[in-house]
Amino acid sequence: MTEATRDEALEQYIDSMKELWAFEPFKLLLQTYEDRIPNINSVEQTRSGDELFFRAGQMDIIRTLQNLWDNTEIIENDYLQSLEPQDSTDVSDLYSS
Repeated sequence: MTEATRDEALEQYIDSMKELWAFEPFKLLLQTYEDRIPNINSVEQTRSGDELFFRAGQMDIIRTLQNLWDNTEIIENDYLQSLEPQDSTDVSDLYSS
């Protein structure tokens, strides 16, 4: 079996993201942005190409924030799996006698 090396910087990042998501003012900020999505995403209210690109940028930032939690969970699960001892035994050897 091989033992994986812990990544303290990654663990700190994951802990910081969990702390951020538990922080009520961050939740309020995210909710405020989510409430603005219908207005930002409105083609009717867009007056120029520059404004369209600006609104697209706003939507990208909001979506990035919305996906931050899911991405953090994926990173954490992958990291925890990498820490599990890896058995170097070949599966075909398990059934041969």
